[in-house]
Amino acid sequence: MSNQRMRITAKTTAALIAITATATSAVAQEIPIYNAGFEEYKLVNDDFSWKEIGGAPGWDIYDPDSLFLGVNVGDWNVHEDAHPGEAPEGLNVGWVYWGLVSNTAAGMQQILDDTLQADTAYELTVQVGNAQSYWSEFNQWDYDYEGFPGYRIELVAGDTVLAADDNSIVLDEGTFQLSTVNYDVKPGDPLIGEKLAIRLLNLTNDIGWEVEFDDVKLNASPIGGGLKLTIDSNCPNAGKATLTASGGSGGTIAFIYATGTGNVTIPNNLPCPGVTLGLNKTAKMAGTAKGNPAVFQGNAPAGACGRIYVQALDLKTCALSNVLLFD
Repeated sequence: MSNQRMRITAKTTAALIAITATATSAVAQEIPIYNAGFEEYKLVNDDFSWKEIGGAPGWDIYDPDSLFLGVNVGDWNVHEDAHPGEAPEGLNVGWVYWGLVSNTAAGMQQILDDTLQADTAYELTVQVGNAQSYWSEFNQWDYDYEGFPGYRIELVAGDTVLAADDNSIVLDEGTFQLSTVNYDVKPGDPLIGEKLAIRLLNLTNDIGWEVEFDDVKLNASPIGGGLKLTIDSNCPNAGKATLTASGGSGGTIAFIYATGTGNVTIPNNLPCPGVTLGLNKTAKMAGTAKGNPAVFQGNAPAGACGRIYVQALDLKTCALSNVLLFD
């Protein structure tokens, strides 16, 4: 199958899509978040940053009601006496502190480069922590964290909160638990194209004063059937073949083929790293096409018929199509 770029023969020069096989499936794409684990500052044990010296890099203070003296945020190399299990990820956590009961949500937010996409399911996960009281030898201070002020985690598009976890988890002192926020973008959603943002908030509802956050992740997955691949060939004879992928993002679609089905994973140096194909480790890229539908045409040898499997990959959303036998 070729436009001088595609021949399903032993002499194909297209690059291998993957090398290592895995048994897991990964259609979801992780959206980049700067300082998602609050590790940007290299801090010694129990040291911390605060807003006057940079706060938590990548995260802006969110204080819509202008609390008296302002909410404070930063990175903290959490002490084992405050959290016996220490940080859920890495060494540091993010912290949001307010020293009065004011029943006003404030904290930190990050506006992402990515925008809300149509027909996409978003899953935001964050580790939420409730520190226990402890004496800090490093800071020479007795931290009284008895109680808990409450938390809220918001997924935002533009200025609109799409979904939130509003203090749904009961946190024992000295522990972290995983919070999950989900939002499915339906057809015609008026916020499509708006920039996404994440807010990590202290509700200031009670004493305890501080909430910790860590390991912030946002994944996006296509909703529905995703890509659908069809093949129009001249089998069992050689001749012109047309590969069509419909239901994609309208961006670039890669057409991939192999000698068999399997579960090979795209490596980190190629687009859509971590996505598991439905093909074996002989997978090669035939070529690409843009649009919805995306149509790729070429000349296929008779030897491809009944022997080659084909799958399409949306390079924008990393969604995969069904796998078809070339026949």
